[in-house]
Amino acid sequence: MNKNNRLLIISLLLVASAFLLLSQNKNQSYLKINDSTIKVKVAKTVQEQTIGLGGELNLAENQGMLFVFPDQQVRNFWMKDMLFPIDIIWIQDNYIIAIEKNVPIPTGDQQNIPQYRSPQPVNYVLEVNAGFTDKTNIAIGNEVDFFLLD
Repeated sequence: MNKNNRLLIISLLLVASAFLLLSQNKNQSYLKINDSTIKVKVAKTVQEQTIGLGGELNLAENQGMLFVFPDQQVRNFWMKDMLFPIDIIWIQDNYIIAIEKNVPIPTGDQQNIPQYRSPQPVNYVLEVNAGFTDKTNIAIGNEVDFFLLD
């Protein structure tokens, strides 16, 4: 086998490997903010958005949940059934417009849970572990690069 054929076969194998990797992880999407890459579970449907991270025991480091909305509106979020505190990052198009830091888990009555409201209309909301934004220096005005698969 000559060198050109060998290079062609290697190239085809690399393309096939990349395709397989992407197809196996088609539900794994990513965001990049500054130097932080965040693996996200995407909540697009009303049902996914209603449940959110409720009932989850934790989030791994550098992971989050991204809520994707078809339009920009002021959004209200609550911590129903949450078992760990989070940071809520409000995103308008590709920019962070506000951050709710260290949102605590609800205590007591699940019927009177505090709500957290975006200060302006947003079309994305990112939930990450409490303290993540401070640890990674994520701030208002940062650009968000989306690598959403689906």
